[in-house]
Amino acid sequence: MVDIWSLGILCIELCQGEPPYLRLQPLKAMYKIASEEPPQVSGFSPKLSNFISNCLKKDPSQRWTTKQLLQHPFITQIGLGNS
Repeated sequence: MVDIWSLGILCIELCQGEPPYLRLQPLKAMYKIASEEPPQVSGFSPKLSNFISNCLKKDPSQRWTTKQLLQHPFITQIGLGNS
């Protein structure tokens, strides 16, 4: 499940050019991630925003699985998912 979280963070980093909370001290960034809601995604397409938010669910049991993510419209529209 950590890999799914990392995928969501990587998507943000690729789109914004830097990971969330880059400008915070490392311990403050870790605290923010642990105690608050996941990083917000804004300015992305609705499909990408939804894909990222499904990767970054706070509760790991609520995070989408790899299989679910491969069926997400963001992936299937570019021909990477399983049809």
